[in-house]
Amino acid sequence: MKIDLHIHSRYAPNGKLPLRDIFERAKAVGIGALAVTDSYCIDGIPEALELGREYGITVVKGVEMQADSRVHILCYKFDENNEALRTMLKQARQWTSKGRLERIFQNLTGKYRVCITLEDVCRLLNTSAPSTKQICEALAKLGIAIDWKAAKAKYFAPDSPNGSCYVGALYSPEQLVAFGKQAGGRAILAHPHQIERKEVSLDELMTRLANAGLDGIEVHYNNQFTDDAKRQAALELKEKHGLSLVSGGSDFEGEAITCLGGEPQILSEMVSAELLEE
Repeated sequence: MKIDLHIHSRYAPNGKLPLRDIFERAKAVGIGALAVTDSYCIDGIPEALELGREYGITVVKGVEMQADSRVHILCYKFDENNEALRTMLKQARQWTSKGRLERIFQNLTGKYRVCITLEDVCRLLNTSAPSTKQICEALAKLGIAIDWKAAKAKYFAPDSPNGSCYVGALYSPEQLVAFGKQAGGRAILAHPHQIERKEVSLDELMTRLANAGLDGIEVHYNNQFTDDAKRQAALELKEKHGLSLVSGGSDFEGEAITCLGGEPQILSEMVSAELLEE
C-alpha cells in the first residue's frame, strides 16, 4: 500500500491546496494511508478524518512542530483535545506568525539596511506567515539577492557579515517531544539530514532527543528516497539511539514543490506498522 505521512494543507501558511484536493490526488495515485502534518496546526484533523472515510483512505492524526536550525518534530496519533498541546501550538503559531517575523524584519533593516517589510513579502508570495526560506525567496525575487540560497548565506547564516537575522523558535526540540508525548503521541524527528547544527552534532542532538522520549526518525523523505546512503545513515541513528519507529513522507506542500506520496512512492512496509494502526 502506498502511503504519505508528511503532507501540508492550506490550513497552514506553507500548504497550497485545500484538503479535498489533497485527498482527490491521493486517491488518484493509489495512496491508502496519509497524515496531514500542518505546521503547529491541528485544525484540519476533523475534516481530514471525514474525507478519509469518504475516499477510503486511512488518516493518521499528525502535526509538525519546528524548534531551531531546521529541527522539526513530527507528532502522530496524539489526543487532539489535549489542552497543554493545544495551548503550546497556539503560542507557537502566534510567535511564528507575529513576534518572530517582526524581529526578523527589524534585523534586516537594522543590520543590513534592507528596505523590505513583512507586508511586502506576504503580498509577493501570497502567504500570511512566511518561513525563513520564503523570506529569502522574496529577497531574490526583488533583486536584493541572486537567489534564495545567496540571501540565506548573507542574511541568515551564523557567520553572516553583520550578524544573522535569524530568530529562533519558541520551544526547544526536547520540549516539543515532551508536549507530543504528554498528549499520547508518537514523536518523530523529521528530515534529519536537513538539520543545520553548528554548535551540537546530529549525534549529540539525537542523544538529547532520545532522553526526552523521541520515538523514531523520518527515514524516507522527499528528495532522499533514492539516496541509499542517507536512508542508511538515518536507520543507523535510529538503531544507535534505541528508537523504535521509522516514518516516511514527501513533505508535500503543492504539486509544483514536491510529489504527493514521494518519487518513488513510499510503501506501508517501509514504515513502522504501529504508525498506521487505527
